[in-house]
Amino acid sequence: MKTMNCLLAGLPDTGKSTYIGGLWYNLKNLSEKMVMKASRDLVDDTQRLEILSDKWVDGIKVDRTTEDQSSSVELRIEQKDNGNVLTINIPDFSGETFRQIIEMTDSKDLDSWCEEADTLFYMANKLAPGHFEDDADISGIAEDGEEKNDEVSSFNPQKMSGSAQNIMVLKYLFERKCFKKVIFAISCWDKVTENGKHPENPDVWLKNQSPALYNFLKNYHPNSTIVGVSAQGFDYEEVENNDIIADKTMYGERAFVEIGDDIIYDLSLPLYMLINE
Repeated sequence: MKTMNCLLAGLPDTGKSTYIGGLWYNLKNLSEKMVMKASRDLVDDTQRLEILSDKWVDGIKVDRTTEDQSSSVELRIEQKDNGNVLTINIPDFSGETFRQIIEMTDSKDLDSWCEEADTLFYMANKLAPGHFEDDADISGIAEDGEEKNDEVSSFNPQKMSGSAQNIMVLKYLFERKCFKKVIFAISCWDKVTENGKHPENPDVWLKNQSPALYNFLKNYHPNSTIVGVSAQGFDYEEVENNDIIADKTMYGERAFVEIGDDIIYDLSLPLYMLINE
């Protein structure tokens, strides 16, 4: 039996809490439809997992600022076919520690998390490439004919594009650990695929939407896998009848991932890919 550790990472508001809540619920209640199952050697305290699971079932968005600040969770799952165990460490649900990388603040905690991990499950969204302030006119002459001010504005990491922020975080992580496998999970995938009705290859999508981030990822970790993840399954605010949420949850047809061109209702599948040979 093989055991491996996975670091689940991502900037704030990338769906980490929702993913773990949905994963835990389905492991407990619909494991027959999944390639992984909850390990027999679970952590002693699953209270945090239960809270996230309950919110997921009821279609309640987790308030990062009040619910998840400075919280951490460990979850052990195993492959059904051979019993290999993957321990998922989510040391920072809020994502604030990862934001510190962008603000160029060192974190000893983050370094130790990387050291203990074998694999990386990285969640991201809002991946627009952005633009530079001088992209529209590089001549130095404004439209009215007057010379532009050459003064360079002060650096503000909060104004960086989503792609640039994620590149900074990934670069930091990759420089501190040579992960055996990497999953790059684009969250809120229901918005891209219209709730899974129209598949959109995540690898192709990222390459087209954010070529710089895509090329960085493939250059640093050529064997990384890009997947789409919709832990919610759909936008809660657009659901008029809560029975829709209940029915999809009951039949295991709510949360889904997309790998290649395939929509699959199994949140554990990307994790299986991390530990599978």
